[in-house]
Amino acid sequence: MSGLIGEIRERNPSTTPTIKPQGKFDPNTGFPAVHHRSKSAFAKGRDATRAVTTKDKAVPIVRTPSLADPPDVPDTALSLSGTTAHDSLADTAWRKGMEEQNEARIREMSEAEREQETAELAETFGPGLLELVRKAKRRRVGASEAAVNSDSKPEVAASDHLVNDKASTAVYDCTLPTHDRARELDLQLHTSGLHSPFHGSRPSSPLPSALRPSTPNKSATSRKKIHFSAAPAEVHVYESAPTSPKRQPIGLLGPPDPDRPSDNQLTYDAGAFLKRSDIRGSDEEAGEVGNGRGDVKGGAGGQENFIEVSLSEDADKTETGRKLEEEDDEGTPEYIRKRYFPTAAVNDPTLQWIKATPPKPYPVSKSDPTSSITDPASLIRYDLAGQPIAPSLQTSLPTHLGLHHHGGDQDQAGYTIEDLLLLSRSTVPAQRASMLGVLGKVLLSMESCVKGREDDDLRSKVLAAGLDAMMERGSVGIMAVEVLWVALVQHRNGRVDAGGMVEDDPLDIATLVPPSILLGRIATLLHPTTRALPSESMTQLLDVLLHLVSRTSQCREAATDILRTTGLIQGIMMTFLTPSSTSSAASDPNPQAIILLNHIVQVSRANAKQIVDDGIADACLRFVLAVQEEPIHERPRDTAHQTASPLSRSLLTESLRLFISLGRYGLYTNIATDIPRGLSDYALAVGDADSDLSQAYLGLFEVWITCAVDPHRTTPTHDILWSQVVGWAWIEEILKFRRKLLERSTLTAVLNVLGAWIEGCSVNSVRAGQAEKAELVKELTDCESNVTSKERAILLRAIQKMMERLTDMDGLEQPQSLIELSEEAPLLQAAIRLAHALQDQHTPTNVSPFSLILDELPSLCQAIIASAPLQAHLVSSISSIHKHAIVRPITSLLATSIKLLEQRMPPEEWIPLATHSATHLIPGDENLASSIFSLLSKNLVKPLVVEKWGWSDVPSEVWSKGGFQVVLPFLANAIRRRELLEGGTEGEEAPMEVVAPYTATPKSIEEASTLVVPALQSKTVSRSNDKPGLPFASDWPFTALNDLLHSGTSAVFRTLPRDWDHSEVDIVRGTLLWASVAQHVSTRRPESRPTHPLMNREEVVFGCMKVFMLEHGQSSATSAGNDSASEVFRDDFISKSMDKLLFPFRIGQSVTSKYLPKPSPSLEVMALPFLGMSTPFFQFYSDFLSLYDSVSFGHPTFGSLLLPPLASNYAGDYRKLLWGDYPQVLRLLDFEVNDVIGDDTRRWLWPVEVDGEMIGMYLKALGRGLPRGFLRWLAVHHVACNIWPDLGNTDETIEGRRKKLLNAALSSTSLDVAKEIILYRQLSPESGTSVPPPQCFEQPGGWKANRLEWAVSWGGTSMGDRLAGLLTASSV
Repeated sequence: MSGLIGEIRERNPSTTPTIKPQGKFDPNTGFPAVHHRSKSAFAKGRDATRAVTTKDKAVPIVRTPSLADPPDVPDTALSLSGTTAHDSLADTAWRKGMEEQNEARIREMSEAEREQETAELAETFGPGLLELVRKAKRRRVGASEAAVNSDSKPEVAASDHLVNDKASTAVYDCTLPTHDRARELDLQLHTSGLHSPFHGSRPSSPLPSALRPSTPNKSATSRKKIHFSAAPAEVHVYESAPTSPKRQPIGLLGPPDPDRPSDNQLTYDAGAFLKRSDIRGSDEEAGEVGNGRGDVKGGAGGQENFIEVSLSEDADKTETGRKLEEEDDEGTPEYIRKRYFPTAAVNDPTLQWIKATPPKPYPVSKSDPTSSITDPASLIRYDLAGQPIAPSLQTSLPTHLGLHHHGGDQDQAGYTIEDLLLLSRSTVPAQRASMLGVLGKVLLSMESCVKGREDDDLRSKVLAAGLDAMMERGSVGIMAVEVLWVALVQHRNGRVDAGGMVEDDPLDIATLVPPSILLGRIATLLHPTTRALPSESMTQLLDVLLHLVSRTSQCREAATDILRTTGLIQGIMMTFLTPSSTSSAASDPNPQAIILLNHIVQVSRANAKQIVDDGIADACLRFVLAVQEEPIHERPRDTAHQTASPLSRSLLTESLRLFISLGRYGLYTNIATDIPRGLSDYALAVGDADSDLSQAYLGLFEVWITCAVDPHRTTPTHDILWSQVVGWAWIEEILKFRRKLLERSTLTAVLNVLGAWIEGCSVNSVRAGQAEKAELVKELTDCESNVTSKERAILLRAIQKMMERLTDMDGLEQPQSLIELSEEAPLLQAAIRLAHALQDQHTPTNVSPFSLILDELPSLCQAIIASAPLQAHLVSSISSIHKHAIVRPITSLLATSIKLLEQRMPPEEWIPLATHSATHLIPGDENLASSIFSLLSKNLVKPLVVEKWGWSDVPSEVWSKGGFQVVLPFLANAIRRRELLEGGTEGEEAPMEVVAPYTATPKSIEEASTLVVPALQSKTVSRSNDKPGLPFASDWPFTALNDLLHSGTSAVFRTLPRDWDHSEVDIVRGTLLWASVAQHVSTRRPESRPTHPLMNREEVVFGCMKVFMLEHGQSSATSAGNDSASEVFRDDFISKSMDKLLFPFRIGQSVTSKYLPKPSPSLEVMALPFLGMSTPFFQFYSDFLSLYDSVSFGHPTFGSLLLPPLASNYAGDYRKLLWGDYPQVLRLLDFEVNDVIGDDTRRWLWPVEVDGEMIGMYLKALGRGLPRGFLRWLAVHHVACNIWPDLGNTDETIEGRRKKLLNAALSSTSLDVAKEIILYRQLSPESGTSVPPPQCFEQPGGWKANRLEWAVSWGGTSMGDRLAGLLTASSV
């Protein structure tokens, strides 16, 4: 026992007494309080607060030495952990000794031993041990260096004290006065670099604050302050932010001053500076600097500036928490998860908020192949003004600009499109209104830089947001209406294409909201009882309605829907035309409302009639009746326009234009008696300042005069009479305008109304108006008049400008040139109209100034017809209503000129112009087109024309049966465009849609159903045969065949005249006669060089195929050949006419043809307008081939039409159908190469056929000796190219096929065919030509030796012996 128990000694009473351990004990039980590790951070903070309020009021042990005391702390000074400074120094010495021993031992170890020890430690403690040891060593080294640095400052006496983080009190060693201590502490913090936002290191030796009060503050345990240096101007204080009663506000620095850059300036990105490590270290290093109230100090005189951050710290930090701090940097997402959410998974989605989202890369270019951004526009961020923010500024802008929000990438300034769209549906009205406004600004900012599909996609999304909010009250509804206005009106306002032509809006708003719902909402907003929007928003709604009826592809439907929407028209009238003085909207009428009504009227006659019946037009009449007569007469002419406001003139002008549109339907003409007589003087007085008013006034005269020519055509009848027009002496007022207003626009209106006057006199006056014509001729030919000379100069300048534009073919490619061309055409058209009205046997044709125009008309018409860009514009597949409206003056000028020139030009010169004009006329020119075709049929049968053009071989029977006249009803029916209008039903004959002509006529006033030119369709897209119309396709001479092939459904047979009695043969004869004329006159132009024919090769081929297809579906007796004489294609004239049409397109004639090659699509595309999308051309070809097999009896023209679809650019199904399903017809298709319809034999030769089934069909037909001529050449070519590699087919995958094909060719074909296959030689397709038979079998060269080698390699010496005789003779 004595060996186990040592000597017992009593403690020296002079030593320091043992201090009882400090801890939390339950006063009732005396045991320590239970510590729950799973307690939440919020519970810990609550317990810590309670502990602060209930803790003992023990005064901390503070030693206050004198200034003479040494800086070392005595051993008797205790820390709150219960250890003395002596014990701490002893531990340090022991640790240092152990480190020296360990380092010496490691130095003595070899490299292998070190690696072995490292591996054993890693295996025992895991691979992370090495990194953990390195971190611990770095911390110790850092602490040592910090201690050395603090020892170098002897004036700081407490630099070596260790302060426990758990304690709420500390041992203070103050060797300096309070103010000196604070100044010294501030100096140390400046030296440590805490003022820099990029500070990354912190001293490990903490300095206790000398400014801490002796009694602890309640918030001392939960507040820490970060001290930094900043100039007063660099601190930004948010005055609008209310002060929290529990937490002091954070003082943020303002934006950098570019004029005074500062190294100490902080950016708005507080996350880069206020890391948790910096905040934690600030208390340990700097203590709590400040006055304890969390105030932001700043100013001159070296005062302190700091940011105070409120932190909730757990007073009872566990050992686990210390380990977490050692393993993970404080402030990182992983540290926060382990520290405060230890039970949560690593990738818990509920903790995504603690992770910093990296900024998205900003794409440099869409075409960047390294970029993975699919939609770069979605990453653009915008400010509140709708302007994009540069990527370089998105992370540096300060937060006080209001550009940071709680969306994605919260550290970046600005809003993406998705952010704006999301916030535009916010439940907070102010936020929603603000974001809607930003969306509108974004659209405007993108207008000049984004177009196309991306532009339309964004507009669709913005429109959807505006439509969803437009019925909201207050600012949300106002901003929603503005967004709607910006997206539809302002964004498209003035939007033009590359040439300055107005574009239609491609966005279909019906895809976002049904039109009935949208218009119903607008009607509700405009209704006086529910009106809650300001006047500006009301005007924006009116602009939206105007956009729908004028700038969209569905404008016609939109106009009708507006008229049918309950209460919408009434709301427009009460808001914009007859507003009450007490209305919240503007009290002045708005001319835009009258423009909207005018668009609705122009859409259809039914709309115009409803406008009149509902009394809507009467509301506009008051703006006309408001003109007072007396003041106008009393005012001087040069000051009359000054007394009338622009608004009143605008309202008057738009009202007159509305009456013009109504008058073109023959409606509302009775108000002519209500028009004040002083209106003419008023329009004349303000004409110099406002030419629009004078043009509208004269245009109204023109329409009313036209209505009065035949009062039976107005609705109701006799609303205006010719006797009234004469009694009102309108002609005198018109001549006043001619004498006083000498402008181009006014002159156009004057000439038009004079033309209407003379046309009316020719019908209603005595002796066809000869007296009136003579009087007007005298007025126009007054050589002494200054007016005549000015008119002549204006007209001459207009025609010269048109000729310059038309001859500049490259310039005409630009749409802007087309616009300028259309601006000059109305003046010339009006002059020609008047000249045509004055022209009769009693009136001289050289009436000045029109003689100048009449002399230039042939050249002008020829230039318009020869204008390829203009024709391409007319038949473009993507058509615009506005573009064709611009072309209307040009086409009307062409038709009017050709009709006038019929009596002034020789027939052989006039017929080509009239024939080609059919492809240049558009809807609205139907009456002129019918007149031109009627004149053509008369001129073509003149003896001089028949004899000069060599048509004497036409049988007299053709002329006796009517000749060209037979087809006129079919052409007239094709001219009219048929649509199912209101009043028609499915299954019945659809009423015709009649577009009003460019200038009104008595006939058009009664028949016109619309004033709007419809968007035209391309002639290469499907268009039902029941909906023909202008412009004609170039194959218009075959129009009658379309009706014959659809005789069961065609409407023309129900509208034929009673005296029309012709057979099917007569119709086909007349059709081919028109086709021959059209092709013949193509070469009879003033130019001597070859020209393009009217119809290309495919159009002629398909037209001739229609002639043969007339026999399809006939009776069995006819199909069997029992009545072959009745078959249409066997008529001698018909057969010769088809041969004559096809002759220039045969291969033998392609070089010497008088036609230039005209680019043309394939037969499949050419047949679409006739067959439609439901019937493929292959089906048509199958029926055609079957018909040839059954009724042709080897008809050569019939058979030649089977060859074009066999070319390689068509699908292989055509070739398989003929060679596989109908091999028996191959004997009948005996055509030489020059007789084939085509331009180049390479279309059939290349590319080489590689389909094994098709090659087998070729070889089988050759073995049976079926094909001859051209088809035999094709079969040999494709078989030989699949055998011999030197013919271009070097595909290694068919090496096995080569041997089999050669053996089959030698064994299954005749000797002649085998010889042709072996000796066949052809030039490559790149050579630009081909070698026809028999030259292709006689080509010399060394290629024969190569083929002999291939034959030996495939079939051995036996094969070589069989071919040696062919491949060795003449081999050199």
